[in-house]
Order: sequence, then C-alpha cells, then structure tokens
Amino acid sequence: MNEEAQILTLITRLRALEASTHAGDGSSTMTDVARVLADIADMRAEMRLDLAALGDELASLRRHMDSCFAVIRSELIPRLGASPPEVINEPSGRPTGPCTTNGPG
Repeated sequence: MNEEAQILTLITRLRALEASTHAGDGSSTMTDVARVLADIADMRAEMRLDLAALGDELASLRRHMDSCFAVIRSELIPRLGASPPEVINEPSGRPTGPCTTNGPG
C-alpha cells in the first residue's frame, strides 16, 4: 500500500475515533486518537526524508548528465569542424548552452 493510501486510511480512522469520542467513553478513544496522530506524524516525517533523498538523487543525475553532455559535445565539435555554440550567460551567471541545465542547483 502506498503512503497516500495509508494516510487516507489513518485519517479515516482518526475521524471515526473522534466521532466516537463525542458519543461515549473518552479515555481509550483519546489514546487511539493520539496513536493515530502519532502514526500520521511519523508517516509525514518519512515522506519528507524520502522527498529530500529524491531531490538529492535528481541533483546528482543532473550533474552526471551535464558532465556526459560536455564530453560528448567536446568530442563532436572537432569532428564536425564546427565552431562551438555561443554560450549565453543567464543573470545567475550559469551558462546556458545546448547541454547545460537551466534548473536550480
């Protein structure tokens, strides 16, 4: 089961527990509510870590692809006898050519 489905299940359980709190005994229900809230908080923390790791992986892939494109470009330009394409600098100072990324990082 994926994280979204687990969160939806936990939210549904939480709402059911909150509804039963208004109807009857509160001590065990409040414990259940606290447990569900803790589960949701744990799941959110795990998702934040997963997204941070994914961002790191994407940044690493971007750097790797940039270096690969630079090597390919440096090998192809002499073979084709063409002059290198103009490099236009963005306000950020990063060059934007055919094999560079314009994204953050």
